[in-house]
Amino acid sequence: MSRAPLVGRPSLLDFTMISSRISTRLYTTCIVGTGPSAFYTVKYLLSSPTPPSHITLLDTSPCPFGLIRSGVAPDHQDVKNAVNEYTTVYNKNAAKLSLFGNVTVSSPSNPSDLTVADLQARFTTVILSYGCQKDRHLDLPYIDAPTNSPVAIVPNNLPIFPSRSLVNFYNGHPVPAPPLPATFPNVVVIGAGNVSLDVR
Repeated sequence: MSRAPLVGRPSLLDFTMISSRISTRLYTTCIVGTGPSAFYTVKYLLSSPTPPSHITLLDTSPCPFGLIRSGVAPDHQDVKNAVNEYTTVYNKNAAKLSLFGNVTVSSPSNPSDLTVADLQARFTTVILSYGCQKDRHLDLPYIDAPTNSPVAIVPNNLPIFPSRSLVNFYNGHPVPAPPLPATFPNVVVIGAGNVSLDVR
């Protein structure tokens, strides 16, 4: 990789300063998210008959690639290798691309975050390409109890927590996972998707 553009281009301040200059160009696109769908969108936008003059990618994480980086088990290197294609797309088109991490696009209720309206004011097109931002809540006893809760609160001191916490933990996600048990002598997995097979 000839450049290292995909790590640490942080901060809302950097984005707001640079985007004001980008927005003066003819046809600009902002993509919220930097996972697989975002990079495939970049790839096909740039190969279209009328590509944008500039594409800006935003992510709440300091690192790109979404679930390819933080949601795929480490032993699935054939899947994780997709980041090489995304990096190649970025490096080949670096003059037309900007990537900013540590930028949150949220609701107007949080004044410290950008809103979709802010982006619409700066770009010709805004594409929301982010995935799941929080876990689906299950109505189970003790589901909200912390993992270090006493036995009196959680029977047998066995916590209930979403698989995303475990997946983020073993992938080294920059957002700290909640405390997890040191061992798992008995485990019940709810669900039968690809993540449930990984955590088993």
